[in-house]
Amino acid sequence: IYGMFEMAKEKGVKIAMGSDTVRDRTTKYGEYSIREMLAMEEAGMTALEVFTSATKTASEVLGLDCYIGTIEEGKLGDFIIVNVNPAEDLKLFMNKENVKYIFQNGQLKVKDGQMLGFGGIL
Repeated sequence: IYGMFEMAKEKGVKIAMGSDTVRDRTTKYGEYSIREMLAMEEAGMTALEVFTSATKTASEVLGLDCYIGTIEEGKLGDFIIVNVNPAEDLKLFMNKENVKYIFQNGQLKVKDGQMLGFGGIL
């Protein structure tokens, strides 16, 4: 299966990361997305290419790039701030301690692993 992935990448096919199982109650939120990102890296993408596929490219493929996918004026302000450079190590997402802040629609929702307004932990 990696051979087809590598061929598509070489041919310039847009590859977007996206898991349909992020709301599956039997796994931790986002676990399958992280696994998919790591598999994409194992298949030959750089960490930066994988991260771009999960943000910019995914928004383009969905036709939502005028609203999301990059940090630009006028776009929805959904982003995370982490302690490790995701372009160097995608495994950072496997440890919630690496997630410093999560912003959704420009509003701070998670600080140091604590969901604000809900009193919960990631």
